Amino acid sequence: MPEDSKNIVNQDVQETLRFDEHNIKSGRLKIEVEAYPLHENDFETLVESGKGATDWAIRFLLIAIGSIIIFIAKVIQFIVAFNAAENKNNVTLQVQKYEWISILISIVLFIILIIIGKCFKNRKDKLIKKIRDYFKSAKNV
Repeated sequence: MPEDSKNIVNQDVQETLRFDEHNIKSGRLKIEVEAYPLHENDFETLVESGKGATDWAIRFLLIAIGSIIIFIAKVIQFIVAFNAAENKNNVTLQVQKYEWISILISIVLFIILIIIGKCFKNRKDKLIKKIRDYFKSAKNV
């Protein structure tokens, strides 16, 4: 853009304009963009820790992953002990039934809570959808 056309007051800008911070005489630059009027309680809803079904589903998925990591550690410990043992019949893999059941329960709860989270939206999900719809309608105007 030529130097004499740097004045862009009340014009629709169709190209990227770059300004060096030293060329802005006032030290301030005002940019006007479409914004969502966010109230303080809406902000608190967005930043508070998750209480919805999807957030709980993620917690149960992490529990299942942790249980699987413990199981893998037991398998590795078994392999090391088996290779080091002179009498291979004395080495056993110590996995209890409740460990398998806890992994299964965590995965089932994860799936159930994901489905519930998709069907029933909490306040945070509703607010995010409202903001998203606002910006989609602003683009189409």
